[in-house]
Amino acid sequence: MKVIVPREITPARIKATSLPARHASEPEEYDPARTYIADQQCMVAATDRIYQSLTAGNVGHYPPDSPGHWVAVGATNRGRWNDEYVNTFSEDLEGLGYIEKDLESALTTSVALFGVRGTSVDFTLLDAAGAVVAERSIDLMVDDCLDWYDVCFTEPELGDRVYWQYPFTAAGTLRIRINLPGGARAWAMCAMAWNVCWARRCCPSTLGFWTFPKRPRTRRGAHELPRGCMPICWISVWFSRPARWTRCGGY
Repeated sequence: MKVIVPREITPARIKATSLPARHASEPEEYDPARTYIADQQCMVAATDRIYQSLTAGNVGHYPPDSPGHWVAVGATNRGRWNDEYVNTFSEDLEGLGYIEKDLESALTTSVALFGVRGTSVDFTLLDAAGAVVAERSIDLMVDDCLDWYDVCFTEPELGDRVYWQYPFTAAGTLRIRINLPGGARAWAMCAMAWNVCWARRCCPSTLGFWTFPKRPRTRRGAHELPRGCMPICWISVWFSRPARWTRCGGY
């Protein structure tokens, strides 16, 4: 039985990116010496978030640490790929022809990308010394033509989801590059995980459903999936181990 344990992608796990901290169309970086009026916005590169002032005469209150003076209203272009929503996108607004990120690969063995807009994705796993451990290129072109009409009159589609399982490393770098020369490269969401093989399954698994990041109900008690939220399947499995039972939740 394989259990996939998700790993949070914190700012410390992001080693490098091709996207600038701030695009020209975004609010300016927070200035602790500046006085902000109510509803005025700023951005904080350390969190890749845009904040809006809640008070007038707002000065000297660092937005991430001052919920009484600031509220986060969204992610910057550089941070939208990691804001837990699949309908917001980090885009190649500088026209480089690609989006590239280096992530710390320690204690992970798989990665999934959602909402990808590109022609291909290149993965490279590097060890702590920078040597290549594994690499793979995935073509996002989906050719599902069924007959001569499709061949002559329809355009090939592009896939928007990618999954890759790679070798375990105690420390290293996972380099992800989304390519689309001359087009609009975009990236909605990324998830990293650690795949674990456990003992023999002894009882039937129970399956539930979560919505991400919240789970509201309708008047009749049915669950709703909020717009832009990522659905997650939840599995509860019991395993047999020597002299005890173990319960595990998988995503």
